[in-house]
Amino acid sequence: MFRAMTELPVAFVKTGNRRNDVLLSNGYSAKDIIYLNSFAIRNRPTRDTMDRDSIVAEKIAIELCKVFINSKDPLPVDVCEHLEWILRTYNMFAIRIGGFPGIHEAIKDDISL
Repeated sequence: MFRAMTELPVAFVKTGNRRNDVLLSNGYSAKDIIYLNSFAIRNRPTRDTMDRDSIVAEKIAIELCKVFINSKDPLPVDVCEHLEWILRTYNMFAIRIGGFPGIHEAIKDDISL
């Protein structure tokens, strides 16, 4: 469990990843995991935390938006504030993931309101 938690600030802990499976089996939801994964980017808890402008951080930001914006459940204020920060931070990508200039273009076809 500890190793899985320590991956959150340094790697994309995504579906199918062994660390993701460990967290799921210990009671974390998929939403919890992507939120914690993305929050680590924002707060940079260690010097080894992935850079905000890395392709991995951009992928996490995209996944976070897809998961939470498509959620049928009401979102807590802190999640909305974090989503706002993600959308502003990745308005323009440092690395044009998928050829998209920013997060809005990257998620627009995967969002259903």
